[in-house]
Amino acid sequence: MDKPKDIAPLSTNTNPYLHVLETSQGKMRFLNLKEMLGVADQYHFGVLAANAVVPEMVYGVLDAAFECNSPVIIEAAESQIGYALPGTDYVEKLTRFKDLIIDAVIARVDLYKQQIPICLHIDHLQNWSWQGFEGC
Repeated sequence: MDKPKDIAPLSTNTNPYLHVLETSQGKMRFLNLKEMLGVADQYHFGVLAANAVVPEMVYGVLDAAFECNSPVIIEAAESQIGYALPGTDYVEKLTRFKDLIIDAVIARVDLYKQQIPICLHIDHLQNWSWQGFEGC
């Protein structure tokens, strides 16, 4: 299916919240679900979506994805971020989660000398949706 002409491509020009990561292998950004799953649908493959909030889970999921040169979706529910990360301020917790993911991705790009498609999906962001954009 062709993309409608009135939808702008995802970029830092169309979305000021989009983070561009500087890595040893060049610049990269997280993909959105539509981009990632559109390619998976077109070429008939699945993409792992893993709930990973604490560092050990994030590292394990990313290591497996990089070792397999496979795209991955890292998910975190609003409630998980609320209880899995230290602190009391929700925006601070989202920022800490975002920094955990970014640092882990940059370290793995350096280690594996490659980039892979990664989507960061804050699942079920209902109570604090405006803060989700601020934090991530």
